[in-house]
Amino acid sequence: MEFYTYIWRDASGVPFYVGKGKGKRAHNTTNRSKEFKCVHANGGCSVEIVDWFMHESQAHAREVELIELYGRREMGGLLVNKTDGGEGAGGAARSAETRAKMSAAQRGKPKSEEHRSRISEAKKNVSDVTRAKLSDAHTGRVIGIDVRLKMRLARSGKKHSLETIAKIGAGRMGKRHTDDAREKVGIAGRKKKPTGDFKGISFKPLRNKWVASLKCGGEQRFLGSFQTPEQAARAYDKAAFEAWGFDCHLNFPEDFAREDAA
Repeated sequence: MEFYTYIWRDASGVPFYVGKGKGKRAHNTTNRSKEFKCVHANGGCSVEIVDWFMHESQAHAREVELIELYGRREMGGLLVNKTDGGEGAGGAARSAETRAKMSAAQRGKPKSEEHRSRISEAKKNVSDVTRAKLSDAHTGRVIGIDVRLKMRLARSGKKHSLETIAKIGAGRMGKRHTDDAREKVGIAGRKKKPTGDFKGISFKPLRNKWVASLKCGGEQRFLGSFQTPEQAARAYDKAAFEAWGFDCHLNFPEDFAREDAA
C-alpha cells in the first residue's frame, strides 16, 4: 500500500494536524504552515500513521473524516489545518504561473543549514543519465545579455574566505580523478580542432562542443553550443545575416540566396 493518513500530536498528545501522504511526507516538517510550525516549535510533538490505502482517493476520504472528527481551530476544533482535506493530488502538475509565484516567494528567503546540506547532497548524487539530459537541454541555448551580466557581476570581486580555501584544499588532497575526468583533461590538452573555412565558430574541448559567437556593436554575442561545426556555422550565418544582410561574410551564402530567390 502506497498512501496513508497521519496525525500530528503535540507534547500533551492532543492532535493538532491531520494529513494524507506517501513516502516521507508525514515526517516532513519544512513545507508546513506557520501555525503548524508554531506548535511544532514547542517541542515534544509526534506523528502517527493511522491508516494505509491502495488508492489516493481512499486516503483523501479518510483525511476528510479525521478532520471532521477533530475539527479545525478556526471552526472551534483542535486542528491547524487550513481546509477540510481531500483536495489536490500527489505529484500534481503546477502551471507556469503558479511555479513563478512559488519561486518569487522563495527568492531571497534564508535557507537552514539542513536545507543547504540536502541540496548539496542532491547535487553530488546526480546520475550520468541526468547529466546527459541537462547537457542536451542546454545545447544550443542562448543566454541573454541580462543573465550574462548578472553572472559576471555575481563573480566579480568574489573572494573565498580562508576557511573555505582550506576546505577546498582538504577536499582535493589525495583525490583521484575518474577515467572520465582524465579523458576530459586529455581532450583539453590536445590541439584544438580546426574550424576549417567557417567564420564565427570555435571548438571547446572540455565540453566537446562547437561554439558560435558574433561581435556586433562592440559586444560579443554567444549564439550557442552545437555538436557539429556546420550547425555552429549556420547559427553564425543567421545572426550575421540579421545584423548586416548580404554585406558580410557568410559560411553558407547559398542558403540565404535560395530564400531570397524564393
